[in-house]
Amino acid sequence: MSTIYAINNNAAAIQRINPADSVATTVYSGAPFPLANRAAGLAQCPDGMLYFIDQTGQLYQFNPNTPAVAPVTIGAATGLDMIRMSCHPTTGVLYGMPSAVNNLYTINTTTGATTAIPMTLPAVTPPAAGSGDIAFDADGTLYFVGEGTAGNAATERLWIINLATNTFENVGAVTGLPNVANGIAFDNSGNVLLSLSTQTRLYTVSADGGAATAIGAAGAMPAVYDLSSVNVLLFTKTNNSAFVSPGDTITYTVILTAGAVVNNAVFTDPVVANLNVSSVTCAAAGGATCPASVTVAGMQGAGLTIPTMPIGGSITFTITANVTNDPTGTLTNTATVTLSGQTNSASDTDAIKKMWITRWREVY
Repeated sequence: MSTIYAINNNAAAIQRINPADSVATTVYSGAPFPLANRAAGLAQCPDGMLYFIDQTGQLYQFNPNTPAVAPVTIGAATGLDMIRMSCHPTTGVLYGMPSAVNNLYTINTTTGATTAIPMTLPAVTPPAAGSGDIAFDADGTLYFVGEGTAGNAATERLWIINLATNTFENVGAVTGLPNVANGIAFDNSGNVLLSLSTQTRLYTVSADGGAATAIGAAGAMPAVYDLSSVNVLLFTKTNNSAFVSPGDTITYTVILTAGAVVNNAVFTDPVVANLNVSSVTCAAAGGATCPASVTVAGMQGAGLTIPTMPIGGSITFTITANVTNDPTGTLTNTATVTLSGQTNSASDTDAIKKMWITRWREVY
């Protein structure tokens, strides 16, 4: 499950965007908004904190888990207009890049101080200065989206920034965009999400490039200046079996692992025909906390609320059930987890294996 945030220039503040339909929800719009200077850089770090930076290089920190609390300034303005920002998903290092593409910067999230990393551009199809953005995928690979010719959407493409060699590496062209990209993020499946200049919905494309597709309806969100994403929850469900038979007792294991700080995620596993759930237990690791009451009725009803999961923390639900009646075909059991208005699901599907009794009679 990925959470997508956006910043809309200096006036409309911070938005959360549903990656399924581009619908935006305002998270924060109080002071210091409207900003005196445009902000086009936004990033979320694994601890859940959002960072944005204005045109003067003033860094701000905002906690989306406490939206009533105003953003705070970090350090003094550096003079660097970081229009591109992203936070490493495991180390938590914040990176930024201004309009020019010859330097990447690390940004100290305590002091706001920056350190330059000179970059080497490719000899063929280097990125142009101007718009574009950077974003880490869930594995820690840093992507850059931008144009080969500034302002020309027909030259939009993806690059990888190799942090080991400090070089840009060509990935591929992105086609079918009505305007240039100014924001990049990643969805649950590792596909690229793009915000475009003046456009009011997201676009998606493979991480290898190719034809882009619009998400949702035009007008679903305001035109934004930058996107950020963080892989909040990894979610799996299995019973380690490909077949089940009527009368079998089966055990499902559901594992939720936090890639960022998670508070009040709601886990549900609804009633399934031909499956009678007899018990559910919870085990927490890495500082996570199990729901206060873990019951089958709660799990199949309103859901079980997980109070907190720190980065790397995990929750394991073990669900015991019996296959009843005489189902045919396949048996699918789907669990869901809901966080900040987004719902993700994980399913286990097994083929039904019938048991036959054959009677033999010998004839003499």
